[in-house]
Amino acid sequence: MIRREFASKASRRCMVQRLSHRTRSPTLRKSVLSFSHHLLNELLATGRFLTIVAGSVLKANAERWDLKALPIDLTIQPHSVAAFTLRQRTVSPVVELFIEHAREVARSIARNR
Repeated sequence: MIRREFASKASRRCMVQRLSHRTRSPTLRKSVLSFSHHLLNELLATGRFLTIVAGSVLKANAERWDLKALPIDLTIQPHSVAAFTLRQRTVSPVVELFIEHAREVARSIARNR
């Protein structure tokens, strides 16, 4: 159970095909592409759907959403994230606060690995 929030439809399809190949199961013919956690969780609850979520989403919500991770390694490479500012522009206090909180979250995730 690993969901990539901003993955394109093509990359999700590729991950599903890789999943089918590794588990030697037939390729899934129908799919739903949604960025709504609520919709995906409702579909999962039926027992007829799978989804792909980020490990951090799974760790934070597995118990609340009653999610179970399947023992499948998709060997997905983590993506880097960066915050950029413009030269000779003052960064607002709100932006500074956001960047500081983002760094704290990133450190927390890195420590828990």
